[in-house]
Amino acid sequence: MPRVTSANRTGDLPLDRSDDETESASSQPASPSRLARGAGFESLNRRAEFASGRQAETAPRRRAQVPRQDEAPQAEGRPQPGGQPAQAAPNAAGPGRMGNLWKFYVGALAVGAGYGVYHGRREAGQRPEPTPRSSANRPLAPPPKIASPRIDLPTAYQARANVLRRFGADIPDNSVCHSIEPRVGSDLPPGMPGLTHLQYSPARLNNARIIGMSLDRALPRELGAYIAQHEYVHCFASPAFQELLLRSGYPSIDEGLAQHFTEQLPDGKRYRGTMLENGQAAARLSNNKSGLEMAAQLERTVGKDTLQRAYFGGEPEAVTKVADAIYSIWPKAPTPNAWLHTSSWRGDAQRAMAECFVGATLLHTSTLPSETLGGSYPIRLALPVGSFADISVEQAATLRAQAVKVRKALGPNAFDRAFCATHPAKQEKAMNKLADELQKLWKPVLA
Repeated sequence: MPRVTSANRTGDLPLDRSDDETESASSQPASPSRLARGAGFESLNRRAEFASGRQAETAPRRRAQVPRQDEAPQAEGRPQPGGQPAQAAPNAAGPGRMGNLWKFYVGALAVGAGYGVYHGRREAGQRPEPTPRSSANRPLAPPPKIASPRIDLPTAYQARANVLRRFGADIPDNSVCHSIEPRVGSDLPPGMPGLTHLQYSPARLNNARIIGMSLDRALPRELGAYIAQHEYVHCFASPAFQELLLRSGYPSIDEGLAQHFTEQLPDGKRYRGTMLENGQAAARLSNNKSGLEMAAQLERTVGKDTLQRAYFGGEPEAVTKVADAIYSIWPKAPTPNAWLHTSSWRGDAQRAMAECFVGATLLHTSTLPSETLGGSYPIRLALPVGSFADISVEQAATLRAQAVKVRKALGPNAFDRAFCATHPAKQEKAMNKLADELQKLWKPVLA
């Protein structure tokens, strides 16, 4: 979306497991408490073996087991492979100091093993202990999450390359957007993932130019690439066409065309129908069509080649043809350029032109003109009111009714071209032609 300056955030992506990890996890389910318990008692058994003098490489390893309550622990004479009874650990059950030390050592190991089980459960998210002999049914731990990569300058540069690859044949080499350095930051207005900054003064002709571009650094990379492509379509629009759109006063034209061209790029329709669609491109106009739908109709009317040469190349002939088509198919509304042109007259002629502008706006849109028009030419200089909001309901009704009569008397085409034409030069010519007749027909309304 372009921001005009007067001259005067998705989420996390799961980390995929490899095939080997998945197979291993499914055949040997993770059970932190069981692993910790087995490790503790196996360590205890191995220490007992070492104390008994057996060598680990000659004696088979056995997993220690917790004796049941109804069974007495087996004595130290338990048969071993090879037919030889195992020797008891020295002083393990005997009286005296060594026996007490051995009992203390075994107890410490048991407490350590128990802490290992507890600590393992805490690290596993404190999942409930499974029922006996059911650890194989325990679900696998969820995969760890990592933050998805965010938009960066290489992503923005790739978006620019995508736009140039698709529309570069119509983009001139001297376009300022070739040298615009996109800014990835966090100072954008709320709800604006990207902005193209345009400098423009309505008081002067042929002065629109791109001065920068901003992208929200919180955008995930894939979404950011999509937003960057949309902004680069704005950025590469020719200054002549940008000014035509600004003077027409239709944001739906600008956003509708930008979105229309964005959807011709790779994955261009990926976010259609979501909340990410630009509001002005998707909003319904008075004819119940969106700006995006009207842009497609405009392309069918003038042809794809002509539309691209006008939008990106700024070729005068193509711009004029597209401007005439916009005037023909877009809902009619008096343009900001028509209000600015009222400054060309003085006295009664200016008063009649300004009042008729208000009446034409009420006729075509059923609302008073926007107060923002006062930024290009102060309202009090053309009308005896400080703002359009000072016009009463009765005065508004009278202005509209008189505009209907004048439009019928002068002809709808002459009247509408004077106030609603999209091409600035053609509009100025139509207003000059209307001025003389309008002074004869218009009666002042505002005191």
